[in-house]
Amino acid sequence: MNTSVGRLASCCLLLAAPWLAFAHSAPSLTPIAPISVSGNKLFDAQKREFLLQGALLSDPKAMTQTTFRVMRQRWNFNTVRIPISPVAWLQNSVEYLAQTAKTVQTANAEGLVVVLVATEDETGLPTTDLGDFWAAWAASFKDNGLVIFDLYSRPSPAVIPGGRNWAFWRNGGVSTSGRTLLGMQQLVDRIRAAGAKQLIAAPAFHDALDFQGYGPENYLTDSNILYEVHPYFDHALTDAQRDANFGFLATKFPLYAGEWGLPLAEDSASCRAIPADPAKAGDAVSQLLVYMLFKPMSWTVTGADAFGPDNHTPATLTKPWTCGEPTTQGLGAMLILWTSGDPFGFGSLTADQLGNIAGGASEAVAPGEILVIYGQAVGPEVAAPGQVDENGKLATALAGIEVRFDGIPAPIYVGDYYQITVQVPYEVSGKTAVKIQAINRGIPSNEITVPVAAALPGLFNTTSSLIEALAANEDGTLNARTAAAPAGSVVTLYASGLGLLTPAAETGRAATVLAQPTLPVSLTMSGEPAEILFAGAAPGTVGVIQINVRVPATLPAGTTSAPLVLTVGSRKTTNSIRLWVR
Repeated sequence: MNTSVGRLASCCLLLAAPWLAFAHSAPSLTPIAPISVSGNKLFDAQKREFLLQGALLSDPKAMTQTTFRVMRQRWNFNTVRIPISPVAWLQNSVEYLAQTAKTVQTANAEGLVVVLVATEDETGLPTTDLGDFWAAWAASFKDNGLVIFDLYSRPSPAVIPGGRNWAFWRNGGVSTSGRTLLGMQQLVDRIRAAGAKQLIAAPAFHDALDFQGYGPENYLTDSNILYEVHPYFDHALTDAQRDANFGFLATKFPLYAGEWGLPLAEDSASCRAIPADPAKAGDAVSQLLVYMLFKPMSWTVTGADAFGPDNHTPATLTKPWTCGEPTTQGLGAMLILWTSGDPFGFGSLTADQLGNIAGGASEAVAPGEILVIYGQAVGPEVAAPGQVDENGKLATALAGIEVRFDGIPAPIYVGDYYQITVQVPYEVSGKTAVKIQAINRGIPSNEITVPVAAALPGLFNTTSSLIEALAANEDGTLNARTAAAPAGSVVTLYASGLGLLTPAAETGRAATVLAQPTLPVSLTMSGEPAEILFAGAAPGTVGVIQINVRVPATLPAGTTSAPLVLTVGSRKTTNSIRLWVR
């Protein structure tokens, strides 16, 4: 094989069909610190506008690298809300702060903003101890611009003399039981006095009215405030209710739904207000999501309402429920479709997003075929070229990604955010179907089952055209309109998906012998049979088949661009490929 032909064969390894289904949602922005408020919007250090989108995790056992990675990589989340306990801090402040700092660092490393929310005590509003608490935590995290301080989990007006009172909420006072309680402004001031400049979330009363009655005289004196509500369906089922309770603030301040969801396991008004039919409940969730998108509002869903028992797989809602009874149902399947555009989230696989690198979509896979797997977040953001492993074969693990066929790892040519190119292992031969699964940074995708064919031939095209064959003329030049192949001359074509070879080829190993397809191979140009001089493994390549063929002298007069059809066994190429001839 001459030098130019060898160069062509090598470049074949990196070519991929250009089509891609763009049904997925856009990736949520991972902001660059610090985060700041301007008007009613959030911006990162590069002045990029964004929204927080994530989940509240209450179980410390769920706060692992795996969960954080799944949230970012599969769910398209950029935020995790983590409860922190003033009581636990008082018991062992140093150890508790250190443990939380490790959790925050792990979440940040996976691309998540962390909202630290102080859990409530029995008073329903902050006690003076919470001022000391926030002073210590602000001092500890003041240098982390990807941390947001959430002042208080669920403020209640029940302890305020006379009931709901926004001046009391802002400035504090003496409770009905005679205790001194702090206002939100006092907590903000303690955080700022500690030198922390991060965003602060200030929650509304946790009741059926949210911010109703809140006016300018009680706005917090700070420029970096996110106003927080909890839009459960007992008081936020319709747009009219949402507008009355908090939407009126959306033109002035950034709003944040700090917790929301379908609390099916609670015997509460929030659960009883959920439409009893699963489909109608799904509609209610969708309407809330649309409302929050267009206001716009940041949000963190309650993880227990979204995730299954493993803390990150989507929970489904398929049957009626009884409020207060244990259940594994939830809104996860609806939510992950919203956030990613895919029922299984980013990085998931579907059979219609597989393609022979040399010939469009595949309805099946063939042994030895060079297969492109399309998707979103299936691999690293920066393309990683294949590597040769210690055994001299194309490596099956690359930049944290793997692809398995019935558990057999596939050699990887290249992997990036939107596609992975692999060789289908020859070991699938003889199977009627195979299960394919991709793994990205340890997170497995869903499995898809795809038929196995003996061959699925495809002819490579040039990168500048979808229909021009990638071919070398007899003189070594690249076939083109200005360098057409004369009748009777020999051209070299390149193909993939021709099935098993003899002698048997080894999965992932570059060809060193002229192994030929076990199935019969034929080719026509403009419908005329073309003499195949050689069809077999291209030396020095993995999975590329070289076909040396003579241009028929019997082509119709005046033909300048001849359609090519390659047949292997009973299978023909389906992509439209043409060769320039003269």
